[in-house]
Amino acid sequence: MFGIVANPAAARTGRAEVLMDVGLLGSMTHFTLESHPDDPLVNAGMTPVPFLAAVVPITDHWGVGATVGVPYARGGKAGGPDAANGYFGYDTNLLMVEETVSLAVDGWGPVDLGGSFRAVQGSFGSTKQYDLGSTLIGLLGPDAGLPLQDPFLTGTLQVGTLRDVAFGGGAGLRVESERGHGLQLAWRSPVKMVLTGPFNLQLLNHVNVAVEGETDAEFNLPQEVWISGEVPAGRLTLGGELGWIDYSTRDGTYSTTRDLTVTATDATLDALLGAYGVTSDEFLQAESKQYSRTGQVPIFTGGAHVELPFEEWTLRSGLSYAPYTTPDEFAAPNNLDFTSWNPRLGALYDGGGRVVLGMSADAWLNETRVITTDQHSEYNDPQTGLKQPNGNGTYALTLYRFGVTLVVR
Repeated sequence: MFGIVANPAAARTGRAEVLMDVGLLGSMTHFTLESHPDDPLVNAGMTPVPFLAAVVPITDHWGVGATVGVPYARGGKAGGPDAANGYFGYDTNLLMVEETVSLAVDGWGPVDLGGSFRAVQGSFGSTKQYDLGSTLIGLLGPDAGLPLQDPFLTGTLQVGTLRDVAFGGGAGLRVESERGHGLQLAWRSPVKMVLTGPFNLQLLNHVNVAVEGETDAEFNLPQEVWISGEVPAGRLTLGGELGWIDYSTRDGTYSTTRDLTVTATDATLDALLGAYGVTSDEFLQAESKQYSRTGQVPIFTGGAHVELPFEEWTLRSGLSYAPYTTPDEFAAPNNLDFTSWNPRLGALYDGGGRVVLGMSADAWLNETRVITTDQHSEYNDPQTGLKQPNGNGTYALTLYRFGVTLVVR
């Protein structure tokens, strides 16, 4: 049943099983921007990542399975809205919780076929620095002569908990021989989400003028295609997997605002903006729709593993590889990933009873990225999707995980 995470065909088994896994994911980040070399963004933390799965045979030919897990989570706190690099100082939490239901049948001979229905619940919240000067430059042009990251024109943007529930599907095929050979094919559909909730924009930290309303933000889970296999080699079992993940669906997304209200008199807002030759209507229109590019591209990823069984224990080790999806031209602290090597070790104890115990450890060895060609600039036209402070700098990330697994038959 371990394969049901990626392949719904694994829902067809000879007996009912329940799997519970509790992982502890640790992370350490150290981001240093060229623009603020003495004020790095540093963060470290531990996050529990639970997973639950169950499979039940319906008949000799049909099986059903269900899972609950966290396919995507990102967040933490570093710097802050008042720091020198406050735009990238972050206090964010992005969480995706996925529930799946799978149905599998033996097609012909050793072939099992499966399909799945996926429901993904997403939530997001953040607090970061807001630069009124950058917005005014977007309205008036780069020749307006306005300062950037000026404390006088600095405010705070607070995004409440944005939520959405979206749906997707999957399909899979599994072939197993009596000699221990195996082949699996799996596909997972993309899932498009529009996270919705409240926001509060304090235009200037020293003046009580704020804009409140509702905001919608797009977030997409990518389409995936996987192929994997196992072959026996004496006492060992050798396996490998290859995947294609289409991260390009995250490139070019919009966030919109609506139902805007100003927590000050119109005269106060007009006087504040009028000093720069901008009306409140023009300002609110500029804030009503924001375009963002990630530049992410599709990737191939894969790995290999080996299993060594003993009387009651099975040891497993593996190594996987994934390249970064974000080119240097689009890289910044809020839009970044890493080329990663992932060594892992695991042990499974099966004494022949109803309970199986497992332990695992993972490390992600991420290559430090030195970015020198980022295209972001606060002078860019908002329509380019690249209007924000430049992200040139040095980025390092360490990830590791420890997990305990319990299987009840």
